[in-house]
Amino acid sequence: MTHLYVGRVHLKKVALLIVILGLGLSVFAVNASGQSSTIPQWIRDNAKWWSQGAVSDSEYLQSIQYMISQGLIKIPVQQVIATGTPISQSDTAQTIVVRILADKEYTFYTFQKLTVIGQTIETGAKTPQSSFSAGQFSLESLPSPDKKIFYDLVSQYVNVGTRPNPFDVDIDIINGNGKTIETLEYTKCDPTAYFVYTNVDKDEYRLGTSDGPEIRDVTNFVCSGFRLDVK
Repeated sequence: MTHLYVGRVHLKKVALLIVILGLGLSVFAVNASGQSSTIPQWIRDNAKWWSQGAVSDSEYLQSIQYMISQGLIKIPVQQVIATGTPISQSDTAQTIVVRILADKEYTFYTFQKLTVIGQTIETGAKTPQSSFSAGQFSLESLPSPDKKIFYDLVSQYVNVGTRPNPFDVDIDIINGNGKTIETLEYTKCDPTAYFVYTNVDKDEYRLGTSDGPEIRDVTNFVCSGFRLDVK
């Protein structure tokens, strides 16, 4: 067996050896022969030489990188990133609830896609109001009768004629337990565009349960202010 052994330099931190050996014993899935899942002796030898100062930090790390690139060491991604308590599906964001505050509050539960286009323009001095910035976003969904009030409201802005006053839009981000994680608060919003299209791209995420073409509607908004309210 060829040893990955280069030069002699002093040991810098024994603690780093403990970390790497710990990874090798608990996280790395080593496969030197194609069949064995144990750590081969030559890997242990490399670690020993490095701990004794026979191999530098950079040389030892290069040997680790080489073994990873050759498939001798395999690192399951889910084990590497899950350093804390795993997050369950019920704790992560699942749906959005859109609340429009016009002449009164209207709530909609069937918008399926939110795209934030920009929040870039700071407004006001360094005061409590300075957290507001200009915001643009779009809402996309499968057209449905439950949003008739929404369509009526938007039509007042996109149809030719007098434009009503802008309104506020709050978008709640909801997890699988029905709890609000955060709220995107947009102020003085104007619907600037509304259109319907047919999506036939099978590689794009489906908003419905069918794999066939989907008729979707999109509404674009431009707002004078934005604030993030974390619950």
